[in-house]
Amino acid sequence: MNIQEILKLAEELIYDHTGENLDYLQKTILQRTLENQTYKKIAEETYEARNSC
Repeated sequence: MNIQEILKLAEELIYDHTGENLDYLQKTILQRTLENQTYKKIAEETYEARNSC
């Protein structure tokens, strides 16, 4: 199973359980974690992305 398949499955399971979809930040954190990025790196990237809008 590749990362995209895992993300899709996770989104489906979370939606089935909560009735809510993951937001951009939640998806990004999950994906970057699956890519073995550190929390610090994820935080830096998401902070930069949110401030560039």
